[in-house]
Amino acid sequence: CAEERFKDVPIVVNEGLHQNIMESLFLVAGAHREIITLPIGRALAVNELYLTSVAGYVPFERRTNKLSGHSHGMFSPRAFEMLRKHLNALGQNTEGAVWPEKIFLRRNSGTRKVANTAELEKLLLVRGYVIVEPENLTFLRQIQLFSHAKEIVSPTGAALSNAIVCKPGVQVAVLMSKHKDMIYRYWSNLLSPFGIRVSYALGSIVDNHDLGIHGDFSIDPGCMNDLLEGFGQK
Repeated sequence: CAEERFKDVPIVVNEGLHQNIMESLFLVAGAHREIITLPIGRALAVNELYLTSVAGYVPFERRTNKLSGHSHGMFSPRAFEMLRKHLNALGQNTEGAVWPEKIFLRRNSGTRKVANTAELEKLLLVRGYVIVEPENLTFLRQIQLFSHAKEIVSPTGAALSNAIVCKPGVQVAVLMSKHKDMIYRYWSNLLSPFGIRVSYALGSIVDNHDLGIHGDFSIDPGCMNDLLEGFGQK
């Protein structure tokens, strides 16, 4: 919708989306664009429709095993660069707030939890990291937080997508489980084109094994410490 020919096209979304999603939509679309919220069970007749593709969708658990390998995510650097510039401009007004340079994103959702999070958080706090729960921040606050960060540690998950607004040279460490179907290159494919340095700490699945890549996993504190030491030697 950033192209000139789409600048006046109304946007239709489902009613009841999460507050942060709606906030992000209003901030990105701008005040000039009409946004139509469609209630559940209602249809809308239109003469011409432009369907926006999902930028980061990667399918799991395919219905056939005839194909080898799987997608690790393909992205448009040009599209994301346009989005980065727009969001970074919005995040410049911090009203004198002091933002942490080192952050750890605590994952509270039901799957892909780091089983020994408490142990890792103690290690990170000693190194000056601030523990953050992104879901408790507005979308704009999340943009401001990430745009000022220099080091980010996070389990793989949607909250980490905010890192697209990070400055070149920022260090991002992604915590993932070891699994044959894990999309290891997803975050590298998304963030590396912008000069963001992506590293990984891989752990073993310890619970919910039946969930595949979504099982809970544990990260060795020694490996985590080595990775952070590498940050200091950049």
